[in-house]
Amino acid sequence: MDKKPDLSVVMGCYNNALTIKEAVDSILQQTFSNFEFFIIDDCSTDDTVAIIEKYNDPRIHIIKNKTNQGLGYSLSLGVALSRGEYIARMDADDVSFPSRFEKQIAYLREHRDVICVGTGAKKIGTISLFAKFFSRTIKPACDYEEIKAWLLIGTPVLHPSVMFNAKLLKKTGLNYNPDFRKAQDFELWSRMIWKGIIRNMDDVLLCYRYSAQQVSNISRDIQIENSKVMYRRMFSYLLGREISVEELNCHILFSTKSKLSKEEFAIVESWLNFLIPYIEKTTCFDKDKIVKVFSGRWRVVCRDSKNIIKRFHCYLKNKYYGNASIVNLIYLLKL
Repeated sequence: MDKKPDLSVVMGCYNNALTIKEAVDSILQQTFSNFEFFIIDDCSTDDTVAIIEKYNDPRIHIIKNKTNQGLGYSLSLGVALSRGEYIARMDADDVSFPSRFEKQIAYLREHRDVICVGTGAKKIGTISLFAKFFSRTIKPACDYEEIKAWLLIGTPVLHPSVMFNAKLLKKTGLNYNPDFRKAQDFELWSRMIWKGIIRNMDDVLLCYRYSAQQVSNISRDIQIENSKVMYRRMFSYLLGREISVEELNCHILFSTKSKLSKEEFAIVESWLNFLIPYIEKTTCFDKDKIVKVFSGRWRVVCRDSKNIIKRFHCYLKNKYYGNASIVNLIYLLKL
């Protein structure tokens, strides 16, 4: 711990015995090697810690929470302990490509005004047959303004892929909120986007694992409740005022729910029309980026409609959110 590393790696884990070795190995095998590696265990009850303790690598520092605190607490602790010029995130069930750190550090050194950079990813684990053949990778939005617009409906940054400029992070007083056991990344981005530049690289530098045990699958209701905090924050910039509870519930239908009922579908359509004048006059966002992002989500909502005639009709008639390209029309057929 005497020599200050260029990079600090922060990983939280909880009952990840089946995947932790592959994740840790992918970090230790990076082409960029001058890093410290904090692994914060959140009171695992399986063999996770025993597996980590088998490593004899001085870069690894195991921290054991005394009580189960949640990922937000673990990551906040890891960031606070970090001494590197850069801080990389990693999850205990994913796999980093060998050149990931090298490429992200090179990017941040070239773009010194960027506070956070994520990457694309290859999908692994229990992915659908469609994904295996047609959608094997996650290609995130790279543009800062588009990422800002994306935060109005969710997070466009793949959390385990990110690397921070530690100097900018600490200068702006940013860290994970330890009170957020879920959606801690979305909460951080919704504060960070107004204090610094967030971008994604085109490069696919991570294998992102899909699993039935993922937090997003087993804690969906909690995720949505936590996300309401961020939506309130983001919409205060778009609307120029606090979003009402009724408006927030309309937006939750649009941004998170699939296969809407007839009544819910009508609510979402009215909500989008209601937002049009706010989008046209906003100075906090790039309105073209909002239209692009909302158009993509509107297409998903229409695609999941049970009635194929209504699906096409609603999608095509919407002046601001429709895009009648051949690709999008085929998408509406669920092909």
